[in-house]
Amino acid sequence: VACTPVMLSFAAVTAEEAVLFVNPAVLSEEIKRNLANDGVTIRNNENPVGSGGAIRAYRNSSIVMNGGDIYGNAARDHGGAIQIIGKSADQDLTTFTMNGGTIRNNRAGTGKNTAVGGAIAVSDYSKFVMTGGSITDNTTAGTKGGGVSFSDGNTAMELSNSAVIIRNTANGVANNLYIGDKSNNKVTVGAMVGEDSVGITMANPGTFSDGGASYASCFFSDDSTYTVAADGD
Repeated sequence: VACTPVMLSFAAVTAEEAVLFVNPAVLSEEIKRNLANDGVTIRNNENPVGSGGAIRAYRNSSIVMNGGDIYGNAARDHGGAIQIIGKSADQDLTTFTMNGGTIRNNRAGTGKNTAVGGAIAVSDYSKFVMTGGSITDNTTAGTKGGGVSFSDGNTAMELSNSAVIIRNTANGVANNLYIGDKSNNKVTVGAMVGEDSVGITMANPGTFSDGGASYASCFFSDDSTYTVAADGD
């Protein structure tokens, strides 16, 4: 019988890695979280109608990424790889903890030139914690956060250890971690290592963290007009 084969997904599994190629619309958010937690690479997905090219974590969700690779994904709106968004601070806070792995070559704004977060959009009532791994070579069609957008209200962000956010762009311009002008848009910085590990773009240049002077060298400004320094330097 003549027929046209239809492929919904396929996986490539080797001794070193497991890669899942799949349309994200056919996966529940729980399955996506479990795949990320297990170090499975989610590749070449596109969300043509909304946010979160690979994962959209919503309302009291919790993701922990310890390894693996999330790359080659795209979203029409925010979060080329991941959008995290909750509903209330008390009961429905959504969190994403990245301890290792890579998030790279993702793209936000395939249908929206105001999209934010080429890799990750930290949206309302959510928290992003990064202790390791790297976020590199992502982009957005908008102007906020080629790597990570941290600009909504009721959000929190923590950076420590070996976190790396570099080589990301927004509308073709260097823009790694975008920090908005909301009162809560302050990054909590722990014991970071490595110089020039995280590029910073701010809505209004000023203080982006109270994390301590000893970690200032771990950051750099995406705009060469500015420099990153500890208060008083």
